[in-house]
Amino acid sequence: MKSEISHESHAWRQTNISLEEEFLLEEGLRHVLSGCNRLDAQDLISTLVRQNFAAQKIIEQASDYIDGLETALLVSVRSEDN
Repeated sequence: MKSEISHESHAWRQTNISLEEEFLLEEGLRHVLSGCNRLDAQDLISTLVRQNFAAQKIIEQASDYIDGLETALLVSVRSEDN
């Protein structure tokens, strides 16, 4: 039995956001921003950008770790096949 693991497929990293979820996000953002002065809004945006960057780094590190595990599994399965 031959096993293949695709390193190009990161389907687990993709998200599906429904139209309802997008609406709720937009509504929440508008509510928050309507109650903020300009400096508070700038601070909020700055914080969100930093958090987004950190989250992207965590996901990238997790992706690299998972790729390593998949590679090790593939090597192990191939050595068992031989």
